[in-house]
Amino acid sequence: LEKRMGKTIVVYPRPISFSSQEIKTIGLLPCGELFDKSRMAEIFHKTEEKGLFAEAKKTASKVIVESSFDDMVKYLSGVWVTSKLYEVFEDSKLAEFSARAMHLEGSLQKIQKEYKKVQHAYNKARHELIDKGMRESFSAKGSQKKRKAAQSAA
Repeated sequence: LEKRMGKTIVVYPRPISFSSQEIKTIGLLPCGELFDKSRMAEIFHKTEEKGLFAEAKKTASKVIVESSFDDMVKYLSGVWVTSKLYEVFEDSKLAEFSARAMHLEGSLQKIQKEYKKVQHAYNKARHELIDKGMRESFSAKGSQKKRKAAQSAA
């Protein structure tokens, strides 16, 4: 970044569970936590002009690394930034998908309520039509009986 930027901070949604998220902030650059001795970093010290000594965590043997310290730091920083960005993108996508799923669940419940209302209105209208038809049919039969009775009396 050629000394144009002092610090880079990334703010992203981090999913806690399927239904909840939190806003997380990480410092992307400078990546000082890579070289912090208290965090058990792998690179501890540089010798005069002989290269870099890397101390393995589980063994006591020392390994001489032929690359220059500057190249190692640049490479390690690039790998670290890349891995952090992948982590951020993965968490962001997971949070997005969980938010979409929650929205779809809410939409499904809303549609089910609307479906029940429409179904109730349909059944009510259907029963009203059936009742109306039965009343008309019954009144038509009653008027026919009255006409027949009037004709037979006359």
